[in-house]
Amino acid sequence: MGRRGARQPIVDRLFGEMFQTYDLAQGPAEIAVPVLIAHGRYDYSVPYTLWDEHRHKLPRHTYALFEKSGHTPSLEEPELFDHALLEWVHGLDISGG
Repeated sequence: MGRRGARQPIVDRLFGEMFQTYDLAQGPAEIAVPVLIAHGRYDYSVPYTLWDEHRHKLPRHTYALFEKSGHTPSLEEPELFDHALLEWVHGLDISGG
């Protein structure tokens, strides 16, 4: 059945027709700026497992999984989120080269 087949009923139930033709993988390699993906393990709106298949397609991404959060890690784990965000910002190469 594969991963997509196993989650398809959930996606259909949550989003109906909206995501039947939506392709998350379309175009991420074109994003040239650094991206911080801050995801909660218990995010049922956008399950973190969806990103497992696609985040490698973003050439300049950093991924942070928040173990005790749902859809809003910035509110659910604010100290850890702030730390992750500041660490990410401080690690950015802003020299333009």
